[in-house]
Amino acid sequence: QQHLQDEVLPKFHAACMVCLEEEGSFGTTNHYFDSKFREDEICPPAFIQKVLSKAQAIENYNSIPASKLQSNLERWLNEARQEVASSTCHADLLTNQKKRLFAAVRAHFDVEKKTFVDNILKKTKDILIQGRKDWIDRCLLRSDEILQAAGEDEDIKQMREDLLNRVERLEECMSLLRDVPLPSNDQVTSEPEN
Repeated sequence: QQHLQDEVLPKFHAACMVCLEEEGSFGTTNHYFDSKFREDEICPPAFIQKVLSKAQAIENYNSIPASKLQSNLERWLNEARQEVASSTCHADLLTNQKKRLFAAVRAHFDVEKKTFVDNILKKTKDILIQGRKDWIDRCLLRSDEILQAAGEDEDIKQMREDLLNRVERLEECMSLLRDVPLPSNDQVTSEPEN
């Protein structure tokens, strides 16, 4: 525990602070940004809410045949799409641009959050988990006290050596027995002469 508090945690804290500073100064945009931005364009949250509000009218989905549920779902999706498209078409240019800008900001925030969390998880793995492994390898596995406690008792050690010697002697006996010629079938089946 002392190793954790003295060495690992300060190193982890410093690495997390570096991640935080880096995120504040530059951030990253990547395919995740594009997918999040497209996600809002293709299926905006308002569209999802409209479909869900229409679906709430049904109390028990299990009692409806699949074909009817499928046709209802198709109808709801089309109605929700038309409502969202209609509200977008009837809005002025400034309102539509605000919505697009808001979607871009939200996508950028999602990217920054994911990147920051990914970096912190990487630092956690690199410093905390690897630090624990290093501590086990360096401190625990080389500790004289642990090595002495992990050693074999003298009685067990002596018994093991005696058994190994016995196995060796038995193998020598078996080897000698293999070298003894066996009588042939003719000698075994023939009767002794008088």
